[in-house]
Amino acid sequence: MKKELRFCIGEPTGPHSTTWKIWVNRSDVYLSSRMLASDIKVSLHESGECQYSHTSESFAHTGKRNQDRHIKKWKRRSIYPKSGVVHLFRIIIPSTELSLTSAEQKEAKDIVWYMAPPIGYGAYIELWLTPALACPPGQDEFINDLLGVLSLANGQHVGVTVRDLKITPQNIEDLARVRDQAGSSQKQKDPRIRGWALTWSKQNDYAIVEFAPFPESPSSENE
Repeated sequence: MKKELRFCIGEPTGPHSTTWKIWVNRSDVYLSSRMLASDIKVSLHESGECQYSHTSESFAHTGKRNQDRHIKKWKRRSIYPKSGVVHLFRIIIPSTELSLTSAEQKEAKDIVWYMAPPIGYGAYIELWLTPALACPPGQDEFINDLLGVLSLANGQHVGVTVRDLKITPQNIEDLARVRDQAGSSQKQKDPRIRGWALTWSKQNDYAIVEFAPFPESPSSENE
């Protein structure tokens, strides 16, 4: 049974996102960008408790209590009655944030590559928790393209899908805001740097947006 998935949006020799990793430990699910894996991760626990946190290792030197490392906590969404599936989490990677360069020192292995979204769109990667199944689900069980399936100890599975969606004017405004906030904290304008922004809605729909504080070229979407 597969326990981890690495994926990247774009092409190895063209503009691309950072490498993302989703992995499971028994029946808990975790995700992190490879660039930030030693600092921040998302934890989606079997109990329904979810956390966006500093890692224990990165937080240890602060002298604060380990329980204070959690930046945001929430409860996962309810089960869809008809299918028994739960929408666990979403990663959004706008086309404007893809880069020709990377700050990652060593290329990861076994990466699933998926084509970059068109200009004006973003790649929406979504995690779906299935009911307990005898066999892992395949592409036929999902509407959107399937990047991979991870199996949990309790018999459930996590399907990771991707689709392209239009980036709205509100998305662009929010992206500019977090870019300015992140850019002001950086001493050097390095286009390889990538940041995270955690977003959520009233429906308990949580997502991370990957962005570049210093894009390599002006965004055509804002022209």
